[in-house]
Amino acid sequence: MKKIIIIEYFTSKATMQSKDKKILGEATKLTNSLIKVFTLNEKIKEILIIRNLNIEEYENIKTRYFKTGNNKSFLEILKLLPKYPVLVVAPETRNISVNFQKKISNYLPVLHSSLSANKILSSKLKTIKHLNKYGIKNTGLLKKTKFKNRVVIKNNYGTGSEDVKLLKKFKNSRSKIIQNFYPGIKGSFMMICYKRKNFVISCNKQINEMYKNRFIQTGVILGGLENEREKIQRIADKITNSIEGLFGIIGVDIVKFKGEWHIIEVNPRFTSAFIGLYDSIGEEMVKRITDFYVFRKFKIRKLKSVNKVRVYF
Repeated sequence: MKKIIIIEYFTSKATMQSKDKKILGEATKLTNSLIKVFTLNEKIKEILIIRNLNIEEYENIKTRYFKTGNNKSFLEILKLLPKYPVLVVAPETRNISVNFQKKISNYLPVLHSSLSANKILSSKLKTIKHLNKYGIKNTGLLKKTKFKNRVVIKNNYGTGSEDVKLLKKFKNSRSKIIQNFYPGIKGSFMMICYKRKNFVISCNKQINEMYKNRFIQTGVILGGLENEREKIQRIADKITNSIEGLFGIIGVDIVKFKGEWHIIEVNPRFTSAFIGLYDSIGEEMVKRITDFYVFRKFKIRKLKSVNKVRVYF
């Protein structure tokens, strides 16, 4: 019987800041979804969760909580825990994902893509350069700062649609990247990776809104792009063949332009789409995913069915 630890960046912080409130609900839902699916695996005896004392617990007979707050950080707790493997979830914003992984791996083994892979994929600039090197279609980069039409401005280290704007003029900054705006269908897919092998779990359609000059993703339809699975699988193969060290769940954002899919970004972590995965692919397939994390059994070959499930952030 196995034991694992789950630690998510926002829900494990000792002190919550006002800027965290927008993302905290989504982060809690994602963490609770992870707890739910891992407790379903009968081979897992116990799940240890590090969580802020002010966030409600997701109760289950297999869970045990360790609380941050009152001047107790997640690192202080980690130092005292048994050396069970840790499921790490952290955003790319301000390079948090890489730094979070570094800190945790100093004390316990992590169930995550390698640090070298994370360093590439946490940076949008490095990701695009890597994809270009291997001839993989992506949304590219622009160098000018004045345009006739609006272009996409986003943080080099950012998560999802965080602070993504459509502008004609702006001040150049080393922390930002500039891209063409592609008005086509936007989607994402979730795959599981190990030793340069992959299996595409779900092909999803994004739910997006425009608010003034801001581009905002408000949700996702899991299974919304199943009709594009063959094309998406080829993209997944190109990604996994080009990057060594991908491990576990990987989320990829894509956009269709002139009949072809282009990669927007690659997220080496559980994404918010995972919240609806159980309802989309069912308990049997979800158990195979958790089996992989615990036993490295890569036995996910074919999905029996995929239900369309809407998840709003």
